[in-house]
Amino acid sequence: MTELLTAFSEVAAWMWEEVGLLLAFLLDQPILLLAMSIFFIGGIVAFFIRIYHSV
Repeated sequence: MTELLTAFSEVAAWMWEEVGLLLAFLLDQPILLLAMSIFFIGGIVAFFIRIYHSV
């Protein structure tokens, strides 16, 4: 069991390191930030439209 947990910890640490590298790359790209922000702003606007339309 200890060996399994050790292996899992190593894989998890590697995965988080790769996620960090990917996130750093994505946050360095202005066009990707713009595309993601438009998507999230659209979602927030749609949420408020549904709430105010139902009242």
